[in-house]
Amino acid sequence: MQQEDIRMVTETLKGDSEAFKPLVEKYQNRLYDLALRMTGNIHEAEDIAQTAFIKAYASLKLYNTAHDFSNWLYTIALNITRNRLRRLSIINFFSLERFGFPEGENAPPEPVDAHDKPEESLTKKELLKCLDKAVRNLPVSLKEVFVLFHFHETSLNDISIRLGISQNAVSLRLLKGRKLLYKQLAPKFPEYFKNGTHDKKEADYVKR
Repeated sequence: MQQEDIRMVTETLKGDSEAFKPLVEKYQNRLYDLALRMTGNIHEAEDIAQTAFIKAYASLKLYNTAHDFSNWLYTIALNITRNRLRRLSIINFFSLERFGFPEGENAPPEPVDAHDKPEESLTKKELLKCLDKAVRNLPVSLKEVFVLFHFHETSLNDISIRLGISQNAVSLRLLKGRKLLYKQLAPKFPEYFKNGTHDKKEADYVKR
């Protein structure tokens, strides 16, 4: 996978502008999902993902092929997202009401078990909604670690590379983020946080 990425980068640097398109197609949904979970705004997420590819293309000569391309690209996207969140915060634009997911629209799709009872499905949907909002309201340093690890299934090592911090720091931020989420969600959804009652990944995100 990494070798294929490097091949596309090499071809692009040789002057083949079409060679960069497969990289965009490969990573655009991942960057969009990352930005959406960080900002909660579909338009900001689209713009962040697009800006990340533009910056990556413009600075491709700076990419060191000895390192993983996806980590380099994610680092660019994360830096853009951080700056965007700072700007939104400064103009008092970052609020649950403004960026809360409209019913059935912006939220990244989450599977619902077909075997769930109707009342259980409703509770699960509410848990997912509250989880999304709680994650978006985490401090940026905790939010980016939580999103990368749980939603993008990124290893601790790759997260440390993308954020430029130690693996120990990643683990500590992940633990702190889980504790904050548990404190917010467990009282509202006790049935999902009782050992042996539900085997639900949503609760597992904050219990581990």
